[in-house]
Amino acid sequence: LSLNRPKLGLAVFGNDKPFYLDLNQNEWGKISTDLNKDALDLINSGLVLTPDDVDPFLTAIARKVEAAPPNDNGKTRVIRVSSVYKNNQLPLPLQLPRQLSRDLIPTPVLRLYSRRISTVVDNSYRRPAFIDGAALYFDYNYPSYNPKNKSGSKEPKPLRFHYSDNTPSKSIFEQGCLNTVYRNFDSEADALATLNDVAPDLLQLHQLHEADWTDAFNLANSSQKDFGFINDIEWQDFLLETIPSLKHAGWKVDVETHFRHHFTNAESWYGDIKQPNNKWFDLEMGIMVDGERVNLLPILVQHINEGNPLLSIDSLDQQPDDAVIHIPLGDGRIVPLPVQRIKRILSVFVELYETPKIEDDGTIQFAASQSSRLGELEFDDDADNLHWHGETGLFERAQKLRSFTKMEHIPPPTNFLAELRDYQQTGLNWLHFLREYKLGGILADDMGLGKTIQALALIAYEKQQGRLQKPALVVAPTSVISNWRREANKFAPDLKVVLFHGSKRHQSTDNPFQNRTEPVDIIITSYALIHRDLEYWQSLELSYIILDEAHHIKNRKTKVATSVRKLNADHRLCLTGTPMENHLGELWSIFDFLMPKFLGSEKEFKTQYRTPIEKEENKERSDALAYRIAPFLLRRTKSEVAKELPPKTEIIQSVGFNEAQQDLYESIRLSMHKKVRSEITKKGINKSQFIILDALLKLRQICCDPSLLKIEGEREEIESAKLEMLMEMLPEMVEEGRRILIFSQFTSMLAIIEKRLQKLEIDYAKLTGSTRNRDEQIDKFQEKHVPVFLLSLKAGGVGLNLTAADTVIHYDPWWNPAAENQATDRAYRIGQDKPVFVYKLLVENSVEETIFQMQKDKLSLVQSMYQKPSDDELDVDKPFKLSGEELADLLNQ
Repeated sequence: LSLNRPKLGLAVFGNDKPFYLDLNQNEWGKISTDLNKDALDLINSGLVLTPDDVDPFLTAIARKVEAAPPNDNGKTRVIRVSSVYKNNQLPLPLQLPRQLSRDLIPTPVLRLYSRRISTVVDNSYRRPAFIDGAALYFDYNYPSYNPKNKSGSKEPKPLRFHYSDNTPSKSIFEQGCLNTVYRNFDSEADALATLNDVAPDLLQLHQLHEADWTDAFNLANSSQKDFGFINDIEWQDFLLETIPSLKHAGWKVDVETHFRHHFTNAESWYGDIKQPNNKWFDLEMGIMVDGERVNLLPILVQHINEGNPLLSIDSLDQQPDDAVIHIPLGDGRIVPLPVQRIKRILSVFVELYETPKIEDDGTIQFAASQSSRLGELEFDDDADNLHWHGETGLFERAQKLRSFTKMEHIPPPTNFLAELRDYQQTGLNWLHFLREYKLGGILADDMGLGKTIQALALIAYEKQQGRLQKPALVVAPTSVISNWRREANKFAPDLKVVLFHGSKRHQSTDNPFQNRTEPVDIIITSYALIHRDLEYWQSLELSYIILDEAHHIKNRKTKVATSVRKLNADHRLCLTGTPMENHLGELWSIFDFLMPKFLGSEKEFKTQYRTPIEKEENKERSDALAYRIAPFLLRRTKSEVAKELPPKTEIIQSVGFNEAQQDLYESIRLSMHKKVRSEITKKGINKSQFIILDALLKLRQICCDPSLLKIEGEREEIESAKLEMLMEMLPEMVEEGRRILIFSQFTSMLAIIEKRLQKLEIDYAKLTGSTRNRDEQIDKFQEKHVPVFLLSLKAGGVGLNLTAADTVIHYDPWWNPAAENQATDRAYRIGQDKPVFVYKLLVENSVEETIFQMQKDKLSLVQSMYQKPSDDELDVDKPFKLSGEELADLLNQ
């Protein structure tokens, strides 16, 4: 076949851009063809074919040769080689060399591309969108034709098939030979299966041939998710993990120039703060990428809400701080960011895990109390890498909070009649620091270290500075409100103090709600009355609300906790040696009063802290919480600051059951165990708490004294081994001149001990919730008229100064070590000049021993929240946890 004939006057030039020349018509034009240069040159030189080869040749090659469309002057025309042949303008052909290739192993080729399309919104307008896809091809490398076995032959270009093309073979003329390549469908199927395993969603995109954008447009206008369009996260995983594995397996990957998903770098970090009012502030935090600001917070929130596994707490905790995490920005760009920075952002703003509200401008709104956390976003080496914009005063204040150890020294008020110890002076400085920055805090010093003195010093200082224009409200347990008035009158006589208490409080001349000619500095009331007088308190403007023994609001659902949250004051403080007794939810409740939303919502706090710390023993979460609350919780222990205190010795005094008591204990334990298991089977462990606790109560009562069970018959005469041991201890102690406090949770047990003391003719005082003459009983012991003081843990465990005692006996253990420690601190406090001995009476092989071990576990949870645990604290690395199942297991003891 030759087009270069005088009769035709036509020549074909097979260069990189093939064209034809028609000498008869004096015209030329481009040729659009799938034939390569070799085929065109052979056509031009005069190709000869056998008759049998003509049709296959024309079918496989010649039919695809045609000229380009007409140019501007319309001179270009179509040249069809097949028509030349059919018009008998060809000579008889000679033999054409042929080469067949079968059983070749194709190379899978994945071509990544992006296409911009428009989608219809509400049938009204079109918006631009992108479809990011991948086209799958198979390249077949067939052998070159070399009849003389000469070396140096050029390798032919592979034949490429689209994976959806069902054509079984393809022919191409190359180096004087017609090469026919047959596809290996088995090998292609294996490659498809591999791709389906590593990227199943991507395979669905293959159903769209990349040129068929009509279908793509229709899909984009319906629901992308239904048709397997993978999102930014999946593209990231595909590029980071799947592509390398495919290349390692021998695949080729072609990436178009305009493919959107690519990696870039963050140039620097920035933060932008706006504070429209004193209750909220808006934060934007992000990175500079390609010279533009990219707000990261909405992006992180979106990824978290979509369940990006890379941003889960567990995933981040497993990453070293020097690792990087790749974050898709939503526009195809993927930025590697340091894990340490992302962990810091998410640990500071943990509410990101709970779908926070993203404003229209892309900022996230936070409570003003959370502004203190801004300082935690910055690292020590961030001076040149993190730039703050907007109202930077919030950030500067947060930075100062991070270094609150460098507090300003506040001189004690001029007319303050107490000499502050060094640690108390530090406490005054700290309290003033919180006031200056309008923050709340917990003064959590050990019992007996003078929390009241420090709070009074602050109020007196405020009055001296002329800032106490509104009264301060002190809310305290009924048992200690008189102590507050006495302390204020003694150490700060310049302060006008009003005690608002009693049934006739509203008729009193000290009523703070009436018009007064003399201003009031401090109003003292009780937790028992605060919710009853709530309407009055809400009408009063206050400078401070100070909650003494603030663990009274550890349950946020109580009337007291609900009421104090509704009061309005410029500043809020809590005083308690036990901000947490049983679980972290109590700590959250106190902080939610001090600074609402500082620790997030109760649900968020449980997800981010309580569950990981209490149930999973996650030390990183525990450390994060301790770090977060550290500036707002000041705790000093006696061992740290009160070096002058005499030693305290704790003694575990154990006793075994007598035979009758042992039999009773076992019979009750077995019967209750059976009853509890039946209840758990019916209702489940969570709905069986009451019966479990009732069973444990019965066992604890048997350990104290079987008569507490109120059972009938001769069992009432069963002796208590523990009571007998106590009665053996007391006469000797009294003879030695010891002054003894005896604590029990059971007032009925104190009544039994009282009768035995009467038989032994040992004088005593007694204080329970029903005691009317409290001061008389306290003075009776403190003035050393009696050697023994019987106290219920609830009535006498807080608010008393009983330094006349040198011996404390805990007759029965309580779940909480904090409650027992509070009781012990009635004697072991500032002013004590004698060694103190603390006895804990336990029955061997009983539930009491298990409770004692639980106390250690609970103590470790409490201590994990304090910045500097003392050396004598127990098991600090093991947080406390107690499930319903574990409560039930106590019945096995």
